[in-house]
Amino acid sequence: MTQHTANYHLADSRGAIRTLDDARAAMSEIRRLTCQREIIVARFEKRIAALTAEAAETAAPVEGELTRELRRLENWIVANRHQFAPPNKRKLKTPDGEFGLQTTTRLGIDDFNAVLDYLMDKGCDDCIKVTQKLKSTEILKRIDAGERIPGARRDSGEIALCRVNRALVKEAVSHAQ
Repeated sequence: MTQHTANYHLADSRGAIRTLDDARAAMSEIRRLTCQREIIVARFEKRIAALTAEAAETAAPVEGELTRELRRLENWIVANRHQFAPPNKRKLKTPDGEFGLQTTTRLGIDDFNAVLDYLMDKGCDDCIKVTQKLKSTEILKRIDAGERIPGARRDSGEIALCRVNRALVKEAVSHAQ
């Protein structure tokens, strides 16, 4: 019966283990080396944690500026929807990335219990999870097919979109290192 947490190869210059005392000595060496390895890993993990905290602290002002700039662009996009209406494109691509409008759809629930009661009474098991969580996608399919479900409605709208060109980000990171 062999139990170990890693493959340790003991066939080194000390030769094969021949006695119980040799086996005990090998086990002691395995313990020492395992501890040594774990200490090294723990020290590096501690340094990584410290660097991660330092990076978050150092990046906080930039994160604030980024959030403000994203809000400025989002406000402009929303205020200038006509720029993204047909025949114009919904998104404007630039060398830096793209921005514009993106249509989103989600299920709006005004009265959870009314929707649940309705779906249960109608035997719409495809719209209900056993945990009694409403399945928005399935309810939306029914609404789209013309079924009126009390307490539920289809909400559609547009949200501002901003996607940075990831290749440029990668390039900047690689030049900074």
